[in-house]
Amino acid sequence: MFRISLLISLLACYGPALAGPPDTGTITLRGETLPIWPHDNLIARGFEVPEVPPEQNAAWLYLDAINAFEDLPGELAEDVDKVLKEGWSDAYTELGEYLDKSANRESLALAAQAATKPRYLMPYFGDSTKSVIAILLPNLSHHRFLSKLVVLDAARLESRGKYKKAADGYVISMRMGHHVSQGITLIEGLVGLAQWQMGLEGLISLVLDNDLSQAQLKDIIRTLNNIEKTRATILPGLRNETRFGPAIIDEICARPFRIHSHLPDISDLSDVDFDPIPKDGWGKLELRVGQLLLPDRTIHKHMDQYYRRILKRAEAEPFEAKQMEFNETKYLSQDIPRWDIISKMVLPALSRSVQLDHRNIAKFQIARVATALRLYMKQHDGEIPDSLDRVADLLPEGALIDPYSASLLKYRKKEAGWLVYSVGENGVDDGGVKRELRNPLDIPISYPRMDIE
Repeated sequence: MFRISLLISLLACYGPALAGPPDTGTITLRGETLPIWPHDNLIARGFEVPEVPPEQNAAWLYLDAINAFEDLPGELAEDVDKVLKEGWSDAYTELGEYLDKSANRESLALAAQAATKPRYLMPYFGDSTKSVIAILLPNLSHHRFLSKLVVLDAARLESRGKYKKAADGYVISMRMGHHVSQGITLIEGLVGLAQWQMGLEGLISLVLDNDLSQAQLKDIIRTLNNIEKTRATILPGLRNETRFGPAIIDEICARPFRIHSHLPDISDLSDVDFDPIPKDGWGKLELRVGQLLLPDRTIHKHMDQYYRRILKRAEAEPFEAKQMEFNETKYLSQDIPRWDIISKMVLPALSRSVQLDHRNIAKFQIARVATALRLYMKQHDGEIPDSLDRVADLLPEGALIDPYSASLLKYRKKEAGWLVYSVGENGVDDGGVKRELRNPLDIPISYPRMDIE
């Protein structure tokens, strides 16, 4: 099924730093010059594009950072994946040399500076007379790789015992994720979640696998408390996703003859002119036929019903969302009439995005509790807490609550450690088991680590 997420560009130019948007109407991404899509045009199409003053916008520093790093040699790609999964070791000599290149050190410094900025809005690009589908934008792989660089560097610092600097690096990736997720498209929200999770997983490993001091553990808890309100989320992009469908319907109804020639794949409409004012008699006739023959109001209704249900679940607390029964597969395949092939082609499946967003909330909650449990052990000569009540005074009010059940997180004291977990989206206590086959179950963190994680 075609997904209507407008792919975002991360655009930058080699050379001097971008203090703000260029006045040329174009930006260059690592050598490729691309036209900027005017924000006024997106706003006119119904999208919510915030106005961000250049001096507050982290995007321009991220663009400089993206252009600064050197391409990763192909033979190091496997090492990158291993470090992100297992941590750093002295075996990664060549990867360390790559990180130490002056261009990459500059890139990391710029990313750290950008992460301190209060707001973020990347430019979009393309021909504004074309369909929003036709905007074939580069994906966010460059920005995600920048997060990987930050986390790789933090993992190396962690292996050297520089825990404070390592924690700062992991938090930078989380802040980057928050920034990216504030974009106007769903794809930005999803990439932002991945960046946030990359940093959070690094913090979890730092806390569980090292002998951090009380001061260091307290500092991590304090940092998590401070960034809780700025977590990465799909909500901004999902709200704008509800505008992509109606915008495309209006375009299709205005150009039915030319759209028909692209069926069944409408993912590339770059040759179709969507100027709202027809330039010739044929265009005027086509516009009139579309208005007469295509039941655009009914199609809008089908889309609106779907988007409202998804958005309502996304905006609810996880424990409330699981009580809102909505069979997305049935709605998309059966409840929408057969004749409405436009909705069936255009509507994306969004429930998975909502699940990822809610799991992100739960994982953050568990990570903070796990840090408090390690702090308690440090304060009490390694004693394992009998219950979560023992760490309540180390955390803000509500920090022990499972977002999926609205009750206390599950906790088990073990002979040599502990297990803390959320019951996950099924709402059932599965004993801390993470998944069964491909079905996600609980969301656990254990000390010492267990295979279930």
